[in-house]
Order: sequence, then structure tokens, then C-alpha cells
Amino acid sequence: MTGHAKDNLRDESGQEESRQWLMQGFVRAKLSVPRQNIALVCRPHLLARLDEASERSLVLVVATAGFGKTTLLDQWRQRTLEKGGKVGWLSLDEQDDDPLQLLTYVVFALAHAGIDMGRLEHLAEQGITGISPRNVLGSILQCIADHSGQVVLILDDYHRIDNREVDQVLGDLVAGAPENFCLVINTRVRPALNMPVFLASGQAMELGAEELRFSREETRAALSDTLPEETLDLLFSRTEGWPVAIQLARLLMMGEGNDPAALSQFHGGSGHIATYLTDQVVATLPDDVQAFLMQTSILERFNASLADVVTDRKDSWKILKALEPLQALILPLDDRHYWFRYHHLFADCLQELLRNSFGPADIAELHARASCWYEKEGDIVEAVRHARLAGDFDRCARLIEDAGGWELILFGGISYLRSLLRNIPDSEVRHYPRVVTAKSYLALKDGNLRDARDWYEKAVAAAAGDGRVQTNWGGLNRDLLNVGILLYTYEDRLGELEDTVMRPEVVATVPQTDGLTLAIICCCRIMYCLSIGEFERAEEQCRLAMRAMRAANTLLGLNYVYLHAGLTACYQGKMKLAEANFWEARQMAEDNFGADSGLKALADILLGALMYWRDCFTGPKQVGAFVTAFEHVVQFDAWLDIFATGLEVGAAYDRYDSMNGHKIDAVTRCDSVARERGIERLMVMVRAHRISEAVAASRGHDPVTVREASLLEAEFPMGCWRDKISTWLPYQSVANALADYYAQVDRSKAIAWLGDQIACGRHVRGWLFVIRTLVRRALMLEQAGDRTAALRDLSEAVELATGEQLVKPFSEDVSLAPLLRALQKKGREEAMDPLTRNFITSCLEKQNDSRLILEGEDAEILSPREREVIRELSHDLSNKEIARALDMTEHTVKFHLKNIFKKLGVERRAQAVEVARLRNIIT
Repeated sequence: MTGHAKDNLRDESGQEESRQWLMQGFVRAKLSVPRQNIALVCRPHLLARLDEASERSLVLVVATAGFGKTTLLDQWRQRTLEKGGKVGWLSLDEQDDDPLQLLTYVVFALAHAGIDMGRLEHLAEQGITGISPRNVLGSILQCIADHSGQVVLILDDYHRIDNREVDQVLGDLVAGAPENFCLVINTRVRPALNMPVFLASGQAMELGAEELRFSREETRAALSDTLPEETLDLLFSRTEGWPVAIQLARLLMMGEGNDPAALSQFHGGSGHIATYLTDQVVATLPDDVQAFLMQTSILERFNASLADVVTDRKDSWKILKALEPLQALILPLDDRHYWFRYHHLFADCLQELLRNSFGPADIAELHARASCWYEKEGDIVEAVRHARLAGDFDRCARLIEDAGGWELILFGGISYLRSLLRNIPDSEVRHYPRVVTAKSYLALKDGNLRDARDWYEKAVAAAAGDGRVQTNWGGLNRDLLNVGILLYTYEDRLGELEDTVMRPEVVATVPQTDGLTLAIICCCRIMYCLSIGEFERAEEQCRLAMRAMRAANTLLGLNYVYLHAGLTACYQGKMKLAEANFWEARQMAEDNFGADSGLKALADILLGALMYWRDCFTGPKQVGAFVTAFEHVVQFDAWLDIFATGLEVGAAYDRYDSMNGHKIDAVTRCDSVARERGIERLMVMVRAHRISEAVAASRGHDPVTVREASLLEAEFPMGCWRDKISTWLPYQSVANALADYYAQVDRSKAIAWLGDQIACGRHVRGWLFVIRTLVRRALMLEQAGDRTAALRDLSEAVELATGEQLVKPFSEDVSLAPLLRALQKKGREEAMDPLTRNFITSCLEKQNDSRLILEGEDAEILSPREREVIRELSHDLSNKEIARALDMTEHTVKFHLKNIFKKLGVERRAQAVEVARLRNIIT
């Protein structure tokens, strides 16, 4: 291994340098309009049509190559800018056919045009990951809507995209476009958008080939006002107004001293143009320049440095200078004339000449050289693409492995790894176990656990088959261990890892310098401890994992550990500690990975659960946030504890609090997840909730319910958790459901099931579950006429819940009110602790009363996170030191400082500190 992978640590400064290179070179070229160094003719009637169309959501400009589409749109872009509009430009290629990658470039294009993209721009620079395209699109549309003026986005060469998912994203972009936005698509072929509907509704306008053809007078203006009428008529007839043919005719005439007679043999058809380009342009050049043109035609875009490497020469800049007369065919992509591309028709011609003049091995060597140049410059995507075109899949694999393999998702995003892996076909990828392992992890992050398992087993088999499993640490061994741990964890097969990650001698084989692997092992141990109810061990592993993640310098991993720590506390009923961890995780996710990130969705589910048990989760805002987060995690990556939490809270909400059409439908969602991903414990919990749903809907005596209750009771008899402690969590759902079922026919048996459920909860010290079940049993005991026992259970539950303000178990069922009042009266008589009495009063007040949590606006000028940054800045710390102190990236620190300077009206760090002190923001 080399580079980052060899070090097993991600060097953030190296990643930053790579991103800066991308922005300064490749990405910037994509955001710049190809420079047309000729001015054929102004076309005011088409510009006026585009002006009119800009009031619509979509403009489609569709025609084959050579119709001047890009030139026309560039003219209109300049015209729109002069009127005060904002215009983003994005040149597309085949590598942009991933929805998230395309949206990342859209963010760049709009920011480059002057639109305030807020945190989205920061996320795009890091590589958007863990966020659904729909959420990213929604944020983009909001940024556009917040802009006060007109916004236009031009997508050039959209025909190079072949992905229906991307078409769908653009369809959604048009459908949700605000009034100040217009999307312009420039393409050779009609995209798979719902154009008939858009056109019929007035949302779209289309410009086609017939409208783009030059008129007779435009042809004259493009050539010469002195052109004889008969020559003009002949040329117009032959070219049929095809702009590129007229453009080349102009070049031909200029080459002959503006002599119109030079046009007598010009035909203007596509075949003739190819012949013309070959005979009249390429053939007139020196042999070495011809070779230069053919060899560089393999490149989507190029500069002198890249051309030098591909052509094996050192004077490419001189050749480019000499080729300036061909400015209609060699287009600069930036103002500095640093990057170039060939006109599409010229590129096609040159590539045909290349195939006829060079053998396959020679062409493969050109791609190999390009791959080496891109690797040296840090553009792994292009390096791998050219390696593929060279037919060198060994090199493709080596580049992906050296860049980090599966770890690329952690810092480059899912789209980044996906774009690399698509270069190696499935028929070849089996030869590269480390790449297969990366495909397994990619499938895992997509939520396709069955595909992930299939790829992982293929990697293991391939490694064993060719003897690549090493006796020392690193490379394939490391990849298989890490991805295997994550896969077993997400599949909820934690027991099968007991002989690996839980054994000290196995962990001892991992170098202490490999913080990431150690951190992943710690996280797996946390989840294993949770699965067997050993919460104190889980807490210890959380502390170890936090240290390991900090040592590995991975904020992503640290974010996950905070979630695990919060879950560990939550299961024990330590809701204040859980809340602190969840909020920390949420803040880190939003600061470093975006408001729509998957990590934030995970935190929102857990915070929503916590708010629910405190009876602060009954308004549409809270429910909407929970549902949005839940929809995200069921599509992407999450694990049993997340799904179980969502299931318990969602099912309880739907049963007791569902109103005004707000329904979480968690049981159905989790049923699908359990079946698709093969998560057995979740499937058991879903089956249990189905029984409770049926009983609540008066279908408890239906044959299906009776049969399912009988099956569950046989599979999970009372006390089974004592012999198999890993069943403790699903057993809570099973015992609760069977108590519901037997409450219809045999209350004493129902009470017995609740008693065993309480015993299980006490055994693992899962006090959240004990509180809820004690309340349920108190109700049944009250209904059975045993008030003394009922008050005893209720009193214990209140005592456990008071300190953490767990109100919901006492307020969700109105039938508990009489018993609560009896306990309140008993408390007055026995001098109950005032805090406990107040808690009972709160529960009574909230009985069956759903209330919104009103979020007041922060009256202070700086947000809490910004105040933390300015406080650290006042200690004269560097950005790197502030980032480490506050668990954020340097990018995030820069983002906050930018906002601080803007809000305080300053330009320098010292000024910001001074103004903050004057305003008493810091002391």
C-alpha cells in the first residue's frame, strides 16, 4: 500500500490539497463556458425567445452537433448577466451520471455564479455523502428561492448522461423550481424527462434544429457582406443553414484570402465536413502537429502539461500557440487559456484518424500516460478512467486500493467510490479481492445487505483462492476485517463476532497506529454489549472508541460513537446523558456533514424518541422531522438499535397519539427493512407489534392473530432470555405483545408475562423498559382489583422516572389517571418527596395532551456554535487548533469564521474578538 492507505490514517491536509486541485483545475473548467474565439453572427430573434423562455422552469435546446447551441447559450448568458441575473454553467461528461455527483457540481456552479449556497457549498467541497439526492435537491431549491433575483442554470452536453435516476432528479428540479429559476438543458438527444407534461403546462419551452439553422441573411452575415448572390445561394443550399458547415466555409474562405471562389467545391454535409477537416485542416499541418492532434484527441480536456505527457514531448504549449488560427476547433475552457477541448466534430474526426493511423497498443499507451499524469495530479477518477480505456484493470484496481479502497466513502463520499468502481466490470473485478471488498461496503452503505454479503463472500473466496490473505497486518487482511465487522454488525449477526473482535488476542494483532480499525472494533464491541444487555461494558467501550476515533482523526467515526453512547445511556433510563450525547452527535453531523446528512437523520430519530418519552413529541413539526429521518434510514445505512427505537416510538405514537393525519407507520416500514435486509431480531419485534396492533384494532381473536401469538409464545417462552441473553431486546416486544393478547382472555397470564418482562429488564438494568412495563402492570393490577400491588408498581416506576422526567409512560393512557391521583394522595399522606409529587402532577396535566415544543428564535447575533468558535479564537488559537478543540474540521471552522465576520461587520480575526468583547458575546 502507498499514500494514505499505507499510513492507515487519513491526512486531512492531503485531502484538502486534493480538493483544492480539483476546484482550481478540473472542476473550475467544468464551471466555465467554453470560449468561442469567433463571433459568427448575433441572433437577436433567438436571444429574445430565450429571454421570454427564462420565465419558465425549463428550456430544452436539442439538436445534433454543429448547430451552435453552446455559442447561442453563451451569448444569452452574457445578455442575462448584463441584466443583473445570475447564471451558472456546468459542462457535463460521462462521469457525472451519478445523482449526488451531479448535484454536487450543481452546487459548485450556482456558488460560482454568485448564489449563496450556505453550508451546501462547504459540503460539496468535502464530497456530499450520506444524504439522499431528494434532500440535497430540496436544499438547492431553497437556496435559489432565497435569492432575490433571477437564477439560471445551464447544463451543457446533457446527452453524455445516461442514467434515469439523474433524469428523475432533473424532473424533480423542474417540478419544484421557484419562480425565479430557469433550468436550461443543452443536448444532442431528447432526455427522458416528462416534456409533454412540462410543455402542456407552460413550464417548458423547446428550441430545436429547425429554429437553430441560419437563415440566408445570417449566412451572409457569417461569411461576407460582399459575397456574390449566386455564391451565397449555392452555399446556403448546400449547407441548409447548418451553422458548423457555414463556420468551416468561413475558415476555408479566410484561408484563401477571403476569395469566395474557394467555396465552389464546398458541400457542407457531415461526410464532406469530415473529409474537409481531414484534407483541408489536418493534412495541411506538419506531421508532428498532426500526431499531436490525434494523440490528444483521447482527452476530454487537456492542458500543455497533460499534452506533454500523453504525446511524450515538452513543447505542447508552442503547438497550442501555433494552432490559435484553428480557434473555432480548439476551444479554451477558461479565461487564462489553460484548459482546452476540441470541438466535438473535430474530436470525432481526430479520433477516427487516430484509429486509422495508430494500432490498439499505441492508443492504449496514450491512455496509460494520461492515467499516470492524472494520478500524479491527484485526480484518481480520471486516472482510473484512462487506465480502464488502456485496458489495464490491474492498474485500475491498484489506483483504487492505494487511494483507500472501501475507506474512500469515509472521506470522499459514496458517489466518489461508485464512480471509481464502475470502471472495472464485474467480469474482471473478481480478480481483485480488495476492490470486491470495496463493492461490498458500497452495497452496505446503500442499504443492500444481501448484495453486500454476496460481494464480501466473493472477496473472501477470491482471497483464499489465490493466496492473497497475508500473515502480516495490512492490505487485504485489514480490509476484510473492517468491512466484515461492519457487515456482520449491520446484519445484526453480532454473536458470530464473539470469537474475533471480543477476544483480546485478535485485537492485539492490530497495530496501535491503526486508529480507524481499533475504533471500528470498539464500536462493534459497544453494539455487541448492547445486544447482550451489558451496558456498563458498553459505556467503557464508548470511552475507548472516542479515544480511538480522535486518534484516527475521523470525525465521522466519532459522530457514530456519540450515537452509541447515547443509546447506551437511553437503554438504562439515563435520559439526560443520552440527550447530551444525541445533541452532540446531531451538532457534529450538521456542522461537518450537513443539515440533510444521514448522521443527522440517525440523531433525529434518537432525539425524537427521547422527546417522545418526555411527552414533547406530539406536534406535527416533531412528527414530521421524525418521519423524514425515518424515511432516510430505512433507505440507507442503519442498524438494529436505530430501527428498534424507531419501531417502538413509531408504533406507540400511532397507537396513542396519531392525529390530524399524521401517522408514522413504523411497523410497516420496519417489516420491509427486516425482510429486505434479513435482520432476524427486528423481524421478531415487528411480528410482536403486529399482534399488539391487531388487539388494539379488536382483531385479537382473528385466526391469524391467534396463530401468530401461539408461534411467538413457542419460540420465546417465559424466561427464555435467561438462557439466551441476546434475546433480551426482542423479548421486551414479545412479552409486551403477549400481555396484550392474553389481556383479552386471561388477565393473570398477561400479568405474568409483564412480570417476566420486568425481570428481564431488571436483569440487564434496562430501566427505560422496566419503567414502561411497571406502568402497564400497575394498570392491569388495578383492573384486577389489586390496588395495593398496582400502587407499588406505579410508585417504583415514578421513582425511577422522576429524575429523568420520563413522562410519556404515565401520560399516554388516560385510564391511568385514577391510579396516579391515588398515588398522589398517598404521597401527601406519607410526606412524599416534593420532586416526585411535582412529577406526578406533571403527568396528570399532560394526560392525553399533545403539545408542540415551540422553538424560540435565538435573540443573540451569533449561534451557539459560532460563540464557541469566537471563544476559542479569543485564545489566539489557529484554525487547526480550534477544529481539534471543538471536534470539527478546519473547513467547518472557516465556514463559521466567515459567518462571524459577516455578522460582526469585520474582516480580520483580531477585529472579531474585539467586537465580540465589546458586545459582551465573550468576556
